[in-house]
Amino acid sequence: MSTKTISVDLESENLLWLQARATASGARNISKTLNEVLAKVRTGGPAATPRSVRGTIQLPESDPDLSVGQEKVRELFRRSLDRTARALAETEPKA
Repeated sequence: MSTKTISVDLESENLLWLQARATASGARNISKTLNEVLAKVRTGGPAATPRSVRGTIQLPESDPDLSVGQEKVRELFRRSLDRTARALAETEPKA
């Protein structure tokens, strides 16, 4: 397939990601990498290989086992269930 030269403005973070992807894949240049990413997305494939997020999260020193966070999530979940139950009760036909 023939190629055409265009100008593309990218945010700094996207350019950095594209450069890293080009380097990691051994691509000859960024244009080739961008073309591959677009082709994958266009044809329904994933744009990026899934990767681990291991080591990217810092746990708070005050709650290393996340017990406070766990309680907050449980409370949010309980509130959500309460709202759902109320909404269902309001929509049920009265006898």
